[in-house]
Amino acid sequence: MPSKNLFWVKEYGFIWLLVIVVAVIAATQFSSGASTVHVLLIRTGFYFIMIIGIAASTLSLTLKRVGYGMAAILLLLAIALTVFSSRTFQVVYLLATAVYLISVLIVIFATIFDGNQMTTNKIIGGVAAYLLLAQMWTALYMAVDLINPNSFLLGGKPIVEDAMEHLSYFSFITLSTTGYGDVTAIEPLARTLVIFETLIGQLFPAIFIAKLVNSHKGHSKYQNVD
Repeated sequence: MPSKNLFWVKEYGFIWLLVIVVAVIAATQFSSGASTVHVLLIRTGFYFIMIIGIAASTLSLTLKRVGYGMAAILLLLAIALTVFSSRTFQVVYLLATAVYLISVLIVIFATIFDGNQMTTNKIIGGVAAYLLLAQMWTALYMAVDLINPNSFLLGGKPIVEDAMEHLSYFSFITLSTTGYGDVTAIEPLARTLVIFETLIGQLFPAIFIAKLVNSHKGHSKYQNVD
């Protein structure tokens, strides 16, 4: 009988994670001219992404509590941004968000690739992780754009408003190597980030599919032995 301790998270955690990630993506693309409340809701969505990502992982209870505490700090920073919206504070928040998302991605990957059996929940976790990669790069792009406002161009002109919407869109088309050309990176640091996102966007699906095939072969082998 499954443990009652966070059963819904252990068995279906990555499904919930994917649902919230998709909701945050959609909300971001409709954030043009958004109110402070709308933006705060999007940032709160990131908080829940982090919480569920950690809860669905195989981390020890102690490490999970540390993760929850860090997520709570980020949420407090997001709330503080509604009052103190200086450029420096925004950069600190975005970089902290990117670093924390990297940590969440690491624990998700560790959970997905743990053991030989690839479950439906793990497959969905892989999809959610792929989307989270784009979200993490969005935070980095926004930080770079705040540090140097001429790092990205939209229609040949610097992005002067709705940066979250435009750079999130840019991140996803970069990760999938679609590249429509309406948003472009022109500064060295921005271009470097784009290069790495493009590489990971190509490598991650290949590695994930290879793991799926390997898990299927291993499962079939054990079935034949039985």
